[in-house]
Amino acid sequence: MAETDPITQVHDALWSLLEAHTPFTDTVRNSNRIKFTGASRSPDKDTHSSGDYPEVRIIPVGSSPHIQRTSSSSTLVKSFAIQVSSGDQRANILYDLEWEIYRAMAQWAPTLQALTWKDKTFVRLTRPTTVVTTMATTDMVQWADVWSCEIEMVFCTTDLEYEASLEG
Repeated sequence: MAETDPITQVHDALWSLLEAHTPFTDTVRNSNRIKFTGASRSPDKDTHSSGDYPEVRIIPVGSSPHIQRTSSSSTLVKSFAIQVSSGDQRANILYDLEWEIYRAMAQWAPTLQALTWKDKTFVRLTRPTTVVTTMATTDMVQWADVWSCEIEMVFCTTDLEYEASLEG
């Protein structure tokens, strides 16, 4: 069986941190944790009711690849956003959830830095970048919050080379 790629490992570890934090799981129902790595091709909900909030998603935002950054290593900086839809105009509802996400991420550096690919750890730097809060008007007027972060991964360049099977 193929080893899980490093980007998926990081994405899944971010979810694991959130879901290991009881105040987060007490606030955000399992059905309102929108995951883009599961079996569903389109996990977003078509319509929302009050029970669909708060809703949280982790989405990829971008990447900065640097092949052969040094003579033997390559880096990939992957950006993710934790998006929150509060379903409510009361700021304290948003503040509570933002605080619990912040607390859930308290162990993110050691958790992510323990991940391995090809039997080597690869996460070198975890960096929260910003939290942007807006009043969104989708199905309803509500607070929307985006907690952004960057994860720097370092790989031995020779490990990145594809090894085709030479079986004949």
